[in-house]
Amino acid sequence: MRYRHLAVFLCACTTFLLFACGSPFAGKEAYGTNAIYQSLNVSIPSGTAADARLPAVVFIHGGYWSSGDLLNMNDHVKAAVKDGFVGVTINYRYSSDTSPWPAQIQDAKCAIRFIKANAERFHIDPTRVAVAGFSAGGHLALMTAFSQGVTALEDCAHGTDQIDPALDSSVVAVVSQSGVSNLESAMSESGQVSGALRLSIRNLIGTPEDETAALRVASPTCYVDQLPECLNAAPQLPVLQIHGQVDTVITSIQPQRLHQRLQAQGYPQPRYVRFCNQAHSWSDNKPQMLSITMAFLREQLRGESAASDAFDDVGC
Repeated sequence: MRYRHLAVFLCACTTFLLFACGSPFAGKEAYGTNAIYQSLNVSIPSGTAADARLPAVVFIHGGYWSSGDLLNMNDHVKAAVKDGFVGVTINYRYSSDTSPWPAQIQDAKCAIRFIKANAERFHIDPTRVAVAGFSAGGHLALMTAFSQGVTALEDCAHGTDQIDPALDSSVVAVVSQSGVSNLESAMSESGQVSGALRLSIRNLIGTPEDETAALRVASPTCYVDQLPECLNAAPQLPVLQIHGQVDTVITSIQPQRLHQRLQAQGYPQPRYVRFCNQAHSWSDNKPQMLSITMAFLREQLRGESAASDAFDDVGC
């Protein structure tokens, strides 16, 4: 009995310390009604003070919009937490589960509103939230950033009745790693994406009456160009694209063209980093890719100056 009391006491002390000092892992929660897919993990740096409000980064996994899991972004979260950010990684509804577009972007925006609505509990500063993603997640990250203010993509219960604009789905910076930015050109022009990705794009948008129009409004470039069907209230925010020059799933034509459009539209110092010997997967150069990502996020979320060569091409 004495040992049982001791165990209870130690457990209580541990709980108190996690609350007082900040748990390195806040756990998995549902941000929507579908707890399997509409879920997220929040990781908080150890030693975070009870009243601290930290910048946060929301990471979105890839998988052709039809597979993958938030655990795939664990390395990203660990890097973010190590740098003193709250790291969030999300699941979203799959296109393969009878959830065609725009379910995926609605979920991404819903997750962001959820963490902002729970900012105190997660130690988040809702005015300093960035989004980053890999592959299909890179597309969703860019869409989240560029389509701010588009009502049709904001189908979510969290934060919609809030007056405070800090509780919307807006972000202040975006990172796309091996992402696709123009679905319309990817489907119409050869040499931009693989056959597998073309099939995935078709599965993503379903069977709309006007396929070209559907591809256009699901493309981040449509919102950058402010085309009539893609008008939005998004500010011109900082953008980092990281891409492998020998990527055969999503070729470098995609980030190159987006980078040129961002420059033409006057976006503030858009950055495009090429890894010249890198394919679509980042199994070889992930540490360096994460280092570049974190340098950008420190710059945008904390105002730290990056090294002069922080965003140079790699291996070229």
